[in-house]
Amino acid sequence: MRLAALDLEATCLDPRRCRVVAAALVPIQGWEVDLSSALYAATSQRSRPDAALVHGIVSGEPHLPPNTDMRGILEAAARHTLVTFGPHDARFLAEEARRRGLHAASYCYIDVMAALLRNPARLAEARRRGRYSLEDAVEEMLGIRPPPRRLHDPLEDAVYTALLYLAARRRGLALPRRCTSPRSGLAGLLARLLGR
Repeated sequence: MRLAALDLEATCLDPRRCRVVAAALVPIQGWEVDLSSALYAATSQRSRPDAALVHGIVSGEPHLPPNTDMRGILEAAARHTLVTFGPHDARFLAEEARRRGLHAASYCYIDVMAALLRNPARLAEARRRGRYSLEDAVEEMLGIRPPPRRLHDPLEDAVYTALLYLAARRRGLALPRRCTSPRSGLAGLLARLLGR
């Protein structure tokens, strides 16, 4: 099974009406994160500056220049089982693929956050705080306190997600694989109905 950690930023929180503005895919090989093969894509934000309230990417501020386009991410992601922090990134990617004409696009993923929150004490603490962010998980599982930041960097977050996945594997946590459903035709209708 080929694995790659995925993180993306979008213009809002609804995958059916939002657009992906930046995405990163970082391969995991064995027990290592392969930064030399990482892919990063970003699109212009001139038309939706208000979206920065969601993803934190602001036009004109420095961030990593892309080494591929969004289609490159979509195609590469289809060849991997994705490692995500929550199911939303895989769902956003599937919706973006559908918008771009890849109607049969379905992505399989491993949700690291869901695996970590199966621990009752961790779940209780997350409920008490009202959140369980990537930063919370990185601090707890890896002993690293990520620096405060204003910008969201999908490449940085994909690396953190990959490291969390490896830490969860080392601890013997169950990491089940799930898949998104294509959103076109009868299969898409059934997926939407069952999702509600």
